Amino acid sequence: MTRIGIIGAGIAGLQLGLFLRHAGVEVTIYTEQTADQLLSSRVPNAVLRSAPTRARERLLGVAHWDDEDVALTHLTLRIQGERPLSFSGAYDEPCMSVDMRIYCARLLEDFARRGGHVRVGTLQLEDVAALAGEHDLVVVATGRGALGTLFPRIAEYSPFTSPQRLVVGGFYHGVAPDEPRALDFTYVPGQGEILSFPVVSFEPGLTVIAFESIAGGAFEPVARMRYVDDPGQFEASVLDLLRTYAPSIHARIDRDAFALSRRLDPEEMSGVLRAFQDAAAGGVARFEGHVAKFLASAFEHQPNRLAVYEPLTTIGRALPKDATVIGDVARMHAVIQHSHTQEQCA
Repeated sequence: MTRIGIIGAGIAGLQLGLFLRHAGVEVTIYTEQTADQLLSSRVPNAVLRSAPTRARERLLGVAHWDDEDVALTHLTLRIQGERPLSFSGAYDEPCMSVDMRIYCARLLEDFARRGGHVRVGTLQLEDVAALAGEHDLVVVATGRGALGTLFPRIAEYSPFTSPQRLVVGGFYHGVAPDEPRALDFTYVPGQGEILSFPVVSFEPGLTVIAFESIAGGAFEPVARMRYVDDPGQFEASVLDLLRTYAPSIHARIDRDAFALSRRLDPEEMSGVLRAFQDAAAGGVARFEGHVAKFLASAFEHQPNRLAVYEPLTTIGRALPKDATVIGDVARMHAVIQHSHTQEQCA
């Protein structure tokens, strides 16, 4: 039987893996994170999936978000400068954006349920040759880390030796959608680009706002700013840039509601983990040591609580097999409600 290995669990790797499983091919996907780890990670990027990608999802039976009310029917292009220009066009078929943590985690689970093999770990360049000996074909569907050097740049096709944009983006509350729903793309000569579009994420009503900064341009300071150092200053800087360079987006913002969506950032989970430990310790004392874990399954399929699932799972794996399973949902709910961390992609 033909065996194929796929390195990378993004859109390309996952859809290829699902397609091959649909054809009955034995496939292994190599990924750095489990589905649970993906759900609790930071935002890796923001992606719009166009008609061909969505059509493949329907073919493969993984079009889980077609009923979400965030599909974009138009593209609006704005060019700033002395003589501003703007125009809008309709897509032949709508595109849409889903938080890539949710998207990749769900498709990775779909792949595993359909008999695909998943291996988790960080691969180095020298590992690729070893994998080639295990498979009839190895497909590299990622450019991250050391694997980014596997295919060298071809100078005649790309004169650039470094990135031409510094990108920062976030998922924001308080931004009204365009009517009709559109990808709002603003080009600012000498500075870069600003993009805005709605996204399906852990919380409803979120909008992606992203700045693509030319080195030394007006967007670079916010692209290099750490949100956690001063959240108020970060959000104020975003608003100032939108007011100056993307007034059409700024006009749709409710200043009282505007804020970066806050989720469980792995860099800022000490308070949450401490609350887990305190709650567990209280349960241990109450049940004279016969405590297993909180009922992670109570949260597994609730999107607004998926970010806490991995810590619960970790606790569960550390317990003896004969431990008594109990739940403390009320205390866990309090932990969730009082936990605030950022959601930012850079």
